Amino acid sequence: MSDREPRLLPIRMPTTKAEARRWISVEADRYLAAIGSLEGEIESVQRNPLHYTAFDARGRATASFGKDRIAKYQAQGYRVAEQDLRQRLLPSLKRKLARLLAAADEAQHAAARILSVPPVYHVTSYGDFPGADVKLWEDDLEAAVGWVGAVYLRAPGRWFDASCSEDLARLASDLDRNDMPFLQIIHAHLEPGYHGRGMGIAMYAEMARLAATRYQAALVPDVCGGVSVTSPEAWRVWRSRRLARYVARVGHAIYWTGPGDLDVVKEFIDRPA
Repeated sequence: MSDREPRLLPIRMPTTKAEARRWISVEADRYLAAIGSLEGEIESVQRNPLHYTAFDARGRATASFGKDRIAKYQAQGYRVAEQDLRQRLLPSLKRKLARLLAAADEAQHAAARILSVPPVYHVTSYGDFPGADVKLWEDDLEAAVGWVGAVYLRAPGRWFDASCSEDLARLASDLDRNDMPFLQIIHAHLEPGYHGRGMGIAMYAEMARLAATRYQAALVPDVCGGVSVTSPEAWRVWRSRRLARYVARVGHAIYWTGPGDLDVVKEFIDRPA
């Protein structure tokens, strides 16, 4: 163990979530094995403290061995000297063990701190009439992991549901608008594992905010264009009370009435419902 242990020091402290996960799943076991081996070596020295060294005629040490081999080396003409390993080895072994334990403990605490930090989210929006996109990104300590959700808007095609048209007309009347341009959601996606955490509401809110502030337009779901069916999950988000605090809604149509600079991540994801 003593020959291998110096290569284990110093322990590289984890600084990213990937390194923290590797420490906990791989590196920690490796260092625990090294610590156990070093502790075994210390116990062996304490249990059998006496050791013997053979010296040749020129006084050079040629071999170290236990008590059972003294007679062999003496018969070959070597001078055999007794050594107490407790004085020569124990202080060094104990210092190595103390450094290894301290470093492993520090790495373990560093990994725990890193993995306890909640991920950070941000949204990006892009508008180029007749369309717009909103994406929700998850950031890790090392960089943006990637987008975990997206909503895509486009101007509707030729076919449009009559009841949706009526909803838009009533919404325009409620807002004292003579005209109500609108954009239709053609696709919304949120990765598995991210549902039920306010992320869908954040994306819909950002899209409604973008449509209103950039185009003065309302939003309608994809079902209004007759090209797809709005999922039950999407309907729950569309009709949620949290979203309703920031939009005017009539049937299928919504229009952003909240602050133009609302941070939807802080409002819907970071803040509990």
